[in-house]
Amino acid sequence: MMSQKEENKLKPIFLVLTATLLFSIGAPISKITHSSPMVLTFFRCGSGLTVFIIYGLYTGSCRPFKIKPRLIIGGVLYAATSLSFYTALKFTTAANATILGNTSPFFIAILGFIFLQEKPLKQDWIILSIIMAGIVLCFFSGISFNGSKGDLLALAAGFFFSILAVIIKDAGPEDAIQPLIWGNLIAIIVTVPSLFIPDSVIPGNIPFFIVLGIFQMATPFILYAKGQAKMGTMEASLFKLLEPVAATVWVAILVSEIPSVLSIIGGSLVIAALFFKTFFAYIKTRK
Repeated sequence: MMSQKEENKLKPIFLVLTATLLFSIGAPISKITHSSPMVLTFFRCGSGLTVFIIYGLYTGSCRPFKIKPRLIIGGVLYAATSLSFYTALKFTTAANATILGNTSPFFIAILGFIFLQEKPLKQDWIILSIIMAGIVLCFFSGISFNGSKGDLLALAAGFFFSILAVIIKDAGPEDAIQPLIWGNLIAIIVTVPSLFIPDSVIPGNIPFFIVLGIFQMATPFILYAKGQAKMGTMEASLFKLLEPVAATVWVAILVSEIPSVLSIIGGSLVIAALFFKTFFAYIKTRK
């Protein structure tokens, strides 16, 4: 029989791990459907927005609905992150897209150094150099024009998300869900024209996109936020690093897409460096 203390300790871990696995299904579903990223984004954001609004009304986190410049900017960044990532998956491997799309800690460190005069420690420079080497290897693994274009889009998704993460953190828990509502709303408006392109909408794909919105976006975000609140941002980030690994495994099983040796080496460097960066930051907060 598990004690209450043990249960309280394991529950947030379970929530974050479940969220991470749900986040990872985006790449395989995108690869299976072979649909337009714009159409995918429209239906994914439509179903996700519905869940976020229901959850926001239930918890009171979107009452009243606020129109603030930073929340709208956060919404634009969220829409840009989603569109960049799912477009990247059409041109590069799931391994490259998910690894490069999860480089937001790298960009947060760089932006902090440039704009906030936050001086990285010696170990931070070493870690950032390793991440950069891993990114370069991932790019060399996709030296075709389309592969490099996909890698750049995935990297852009990581960059956009890094700024979004800062905005959400600055917004506070009472407004944290509002950039996501704005983001989905903006993404829907931007992608509506794609529905009128002949043969762009494949009816059989729509249920997959709705699943993405509900179970790959909205539900895991809520679970992750709940788990993170109880275990801390740093510790939750360590578990989040499992997402690119899980996504690569799903795609390898479902569509037989095996990453190149350079992708595996580069991705391993990025994940290992992000792990140690997050781990060192976590240890620092525990002292």
